[in-house]
Amino acid sequence: MLRNLGSRLSAPWRSRRDQSAVAVKTRRPAGRRSFEPLEPRLVLDAGPFVINEFMPRNDSGLSDQDGEFSDWIEIFNFTAEAESIEGWYLTDDAADRDQWRFPDVTIAGGGYLVVFASAKNRTDPASELHTNFQLAGDGEYLALVRPDGVTIEQEFAPEFPAQAEDVSYGLSQAVSSLVTNEHEVRYQIPTSDDADEPWTTLAFDDSAWPCSSDGEPTVLITEIGTGSPDYIEIQNVSDQEIDTTGWHVVANKGTSGDINQYHTPLELHGTMAPGEVLLWTDKRGTSNYFGEGINWGTGGGGWGMILDGEGSIVDFVPWRYAAEEIDLLNTTISTSTKDFTVRGSSAFSGSGVPTSNMMTLQRRGSSDHDDHTDFEFVSASPANDGLPNADLQLPMTNEKKPGIGFSPASGFGEALRTDLTTTMLDVNASAWTRVLFEVEDPTVMDTLILQMQYNDGFVAYLNGQQIAQRNAPDSPTWGSTARAGRGVEESLREASLTCDLDSAFCRSPVIAPPPGCTNC
Repeated sequence: MLRNLGSRLSAPWRSRRDQSAVAVKTRRPAGRRSFEPLEPRLVLDAGPFVINEFMPRNDSGLSDQDGEFSDWIEIFNFTAEAESIEGWYLTDDAADRDQWRFPDVTIAGGGYLVVFASAKNRTDPASELHTNFQLAGDGEYLALVRPDGVTIEQEFAPEFPAQAEDVSYGLSQAVSSLVTNEHEVRYQIPTSDDADEPWTTLAFDDSAWPCSSDGEPTVLITEIGTGSPDYIEIQNVSDQEIDTTGWHVVANKGTSGDINQYHTPLELHGTMAPGEVLLWTDKRGTSNYFGEGINWGTGGGGWGMILDGEGSIVDFVPWRYAAEEIDLLNTTISTSTKDFTVRGSSAFSGSGVPTSNMMTLQRRGSSDHDDHTDFEFVSASPANDGLPNADLQLPMTNEKKPGIGFSPASGFGEALRTDLTTTMLDVNASAWTRVLFEVEDPTVMDTLILQMQYNDGFVAYLNGQQIAQRNAPDSPTWGSTARAGRGVEESLREASLTCDLDSAFCRSPVIAPPPGCTNC
């Protein structure tokens, strides 16, 4: 993976169809379709198009423009993008694979195209399409052939079964998500010592690699006081015990006028039970003294932050600062154990929480969005300090996408669940990530679809074989950079990439950039 992998790594590889014929053997009114369950058929090596249904005995169903009930074949584009089917072929003769050629017709992503198998041979792309052959109701060979006129995309061989009147034969379109937000993502920022590691292979042992966030919030800042005393409160908002040993709580010097100035970080020790609340104030002589005075002023700007033992931002809450000021937060947090580089734009979206004349900033709701909607200023209530907020619903969920990486630009806050600023920035432009998933029976699947967002580029592998790349060098190494930069809007636009399967699971590199693509 290349710099700033702000992607949905667990956005799924998916099977678009199981391979059994399905349906209901019922008679429907004229102009509507019935769908018959027949014996299983396996369609391997699928591209963007598939024969979804066909009806060889159309006696009173769908009529063509001539008012005749011609046989018909339905083509389905199972990708998310519109695709032209120009140059593909349909044939009912295994020895004549380029029997009937499709004209330049575009099928929308997830869309369908009906072609009448009437032997009328009509190929005007602006009108109804008709093949130069008809289908035999007693069963015969049928195939969809790729534009080279040789490669069979899908076939019913040696023939499809005998058909009933007005009952179509087709494939189901079951979708199975193989990688979800709950999957563990392990990552490594490689060095030259890792150059020869077979890290893309299935057998590689990644147990020593760090593990990204499991997706749900763990410990969050739930309340901040900007009066007298100033205080910061955190809570374990999950349903699991969290080991916070080596974590740090950081408060900035809000009255300094410099968003990058901060107080000595407070180190955490031990574990936090589910729902447990911890609070520290800047009032000297108390058992929960923060360690020094906190320079926050009522109505002024400030921020609080939680860092884990690797320097990743667990939570970040700014208030009053504009988005442009939060972009300027780029500093090194020095702790008693090590130094961590942090960037505000990697952990928060938009401007900080709007201030008022009230002194208490309080978290609310049931989800963590990493934006100003998570908090509001309320009247101070000292009796509730250190107690759970009444408006919080636990355990909390995370609406952030399971992205991993970092970015100096604003706008990626909700896309980065695991922030690698400390480990990547000025260290390496590439990160390696691994997600383990299992398929019980790959033979019932014909296509995988990777849906992801990325900045700036990536290379994808499946079981050790490269299957896709975007905006990456032809021969990536441990320290490769992307071929060009990509803006926030472009990076957050979801890419849908298709991988064909055969009995060996995945074949040669089959995902190519679209024509004319320079930095996609």
